Amino acid sequence: IGDVPQPMNGADGGFTSNDLKHTSINNAKKKKRKKPLLSWWTMFRISAVPIAVMNGWAMVDSLTMPWLFSLGISSTLANGVWLVNPLLSLFLQPFVANWSDHCKSPLGRRRPF
Repeated sequence: IGDVPQPMNGADGGFTSNDLKHTSINNAKKKKRKKPLLSWWTMFRISAVPIAVMNGWAMVDSLTMPWLFSLGISSTLANGVWLVNPLLSLFLQPFVANWSDHCKSPLGRRRPF
């Protein structure tokens, strides 16, 4: 009768543990749905903002060195300016992430997917 296992030759004429295990696995496989495919337009809309941000950073990166040189900064110091961001990120991101994870505000907490 459908997905319900029928009694097998158990000691008491009931279900065996093996019958129930296979039935629950089969039911889980049947309930698993495939995710719908996203259309091209939806993928474009999802990607538009990150693409714009990356283009903005690329423009800033390409214009920063000439601007630093126009201020009279030596090339050694200009390269040091580029080194500050990765070093700050390396040390500050774990602390900020930990603080955010333990934040009690409903607007300030990170939530896993």
